[in-house]
Order: sequence, then C-alpha cells, then structure tokens
Amino acid sequence: MAKKYINTNLAPKANGCYSQGVLAGNTLYISGQLPIVPETGEKLVSAPIEEQAKQVLKNIFGIIKAAGGKIEDIVKVNIYINDVNNWDAVNSVYEQYFTKDYPARCVLAIGQLHYGLKIEAEAIAYIEN
Repeated sequence: MAKKYINTNLAPKANGCYSQGVLAGNTLYISGQLPIVPETGEKLVSAPIEEQAKQVLKNIFGIIKAAGGKIEDIVKVNIYINDVNNWDAVNSVYEQYFTKDYPARCVLAIGQLHYGLKIEAEAIAYIEN
C-alpha cells in the first residue's frame, strides 16, 4: 500500500515532527488541528469556543480537500476540549457541518491544550478514488 503525505496551505503548517495528514491507500489520517488561521498563523486564543471550533473544522476540511476528498468522506472525529462545559457549544458548531449520516465521534474534556486554546480535533476519512 502506498502512502502519501499531505501538506497544504489550507491548514496550519505542521509545528513539530508530524504531517498534516497521511493518506494510506484510501484512508486519510488527519493530525490534530488547533484553531490556528493558516494564512496568518494567528492562534485564536481569545476567540469564543464556537469560532475556535469552526477554524479547527476548516483546517480539517482543507487537509481532506488537499488529499482529494470531501467532508462526506469523514468517518471518525476525535475532539478534545479544555472544559466539559464547552460541549454544547462545540456540538452546535459540529451540527452545522454534519447533518446526517454522522461520522463516528469521541469528545473528551482534557483540560489544558497547547497555547491556551480551547479545542483540538483529529479525523479519519475514507476517500474513494
């Protein structure tokens, strides 16, 4: 099985020893995405959780697009939030993008995230060629 490493300007540059995504066969593994604006590198630290969640999903969708896929190809999402009280707000944003045939999902309140941000998410997509 061939692997392809995904690196795109549609998501923040990898800041460490990882790739934005790895396409192994038809399965795309997307690294954890923080609410960082790819064009500027701005970290949305003071933004409300809803705005941070939208940026995280935008980054994930950018990586999927760069790999030749689309939102509907997502099969699994793991979401990490800083506070369990943010769950409803994140879920309301999530529902704006996923309306039926939802991907499998896990949401964990883990406390502190990098740079004082409120959310991080990773995803797996199955992209048919």
